[in-house]
Amino acid sequence: MTQVLFPRVLQQNQYQTAWIGKWHLGSLPEGFDYWRILPGQGHYYNPDFIEKEKIPPAQKGM
Repeated sequence: MTQVLFPRVLQQNQYQTAWIGKWHLGSLPEGFDYWRILPGQGHYYNPDFIEKEKIPPAQKGM
């Protein structure tokens, strides 16, 4: 069974999709055109983000 992801449904209807902020689902975001997430809780001052195009090697298997 293929899982329906809401960003893909939006894309099929000509929307661009993005997720920016905290992500607590244990995997990297799927189906978004762009994403930039905070690993774990993230730092509140000058946080380190993980971007879709620049995934650090340690995060690839998230």
